[in-house]
Amino acid sequence: MISNALDQDRENLRKIIAEYSYKEAASEAEAFTLVSGKRSLYYFDLKQTLYRPEGFRLAGIAVWSFLVQANLVGKIQGVGGLTLGADPILFATCQAAWGDNHLLYPLVVRKQGKEHGTKKRVEGSISSCTKVLVVDDVITTGASTMQAIEALRESGVEVVQALALVDRLEGGREAIEALGVPMASVFSLDDFRS
Repeated sequence: MISNALDQDRENLRKIIAEYSYKEAASEAEAFTLVSGKRSLYYFDLKQTLYRPEGFRLAGIAVWSFLVQANLVGKIQGVGGLTLGADPILFATCQAAWGDNHLLYPLVVRKQGKEHGTKKRVEGSISSCTKVLVVDDVITTGASTMQAIEALRESGVEVVQALALVDRLEGGREAIEALGVPMASVFSLDDFRS
């Protein structure tokens, strides 16, 4: 029964992403320019999903379910990622864990350290975490996820797993795993491409 509910939650999340976040260009002339500078016929704007209450909730459930199935519950203390793409995912995951009576700390990684005060790059209860999951909304080259991994490692925590909501299947997984961090995704481009 629980498995069926999780499967339905995952499918509902896929539908919301397909409706609000996934775009296909009709031709090369209309291709989208990605953050990496690459041009693509496919584009994901996951903020259009994650900034909707149901999308936010379902993303948290999906990541929390992954942690349960991967036997990482109790082995990690935090969920981190590079701001802005990871923020709703890590907060929703911590909320889903809390609803299941588990404590996970959210760790927001700045793109650059603050230029004042402590000049820290990671916000959150870093002292409460020794091992963490890194999340991202979409990976293409994996650059944002790798930036978060680097910052978290510099802060003294071990990144034991990385997870994206969507893997565009363009080498990001391999680049992240080359850092010694296992990479997984809830969906891939193949779950959306027509």
